Amino acid sequence: MQRILPGFGVLLLAVFGAWGCAKAPEAPGNVTERLKALEAKNTRLEGDIRAAGAVRDQLRQQIADNETTQTRLRDEIDQLQLVVKERDAMKKQIMDMTAILKVRTGERDSVNNQFESFRRQLRAQLDQMETSTSSQAMPAMPSALSGS
Repeated sequence: MQRILPGFGVLLLAVFGAWGCAKAPEAPGNVTERLKALEAKNTRLEGDIRAAGAVRDQLRQQIADNETTQTRLRDEIDQLQLVVKERDAMKKQIMDMTAILKVRTGERDSVNNQFESFRRQLRAQLDQMETSTSSQAMPAMPSALSGS
């Protein structure tokens, strides 16, 4: 067993040696180029992160502005709805008043027509009375009535 251990060690050394020789060595310039490429990529990604953060902040500000505008518009809508209700109430009152005015105007016209009819009848009776009186001889006025 003592002879196996040194033989095994030599075999192990030979395997690692063959593996090391078979492996291609890395060029030192290749590592620096890769490092520079990674640094450039890192810098570009950091810039992208800053730009994305700026856009995020800008969008948050727009959201806040939009919420403020939305609140203001809701308040304005509520006020306008009150104005619409008042307008509708006034419109109903005007319609009611118009109906009342039409009724009153009709009543006035009816009374006016009745008055005109009455006036014509009265005029006709007066004319009839005048014609009947003028056709009859008027007696002379008594002197007692004349005042002399």
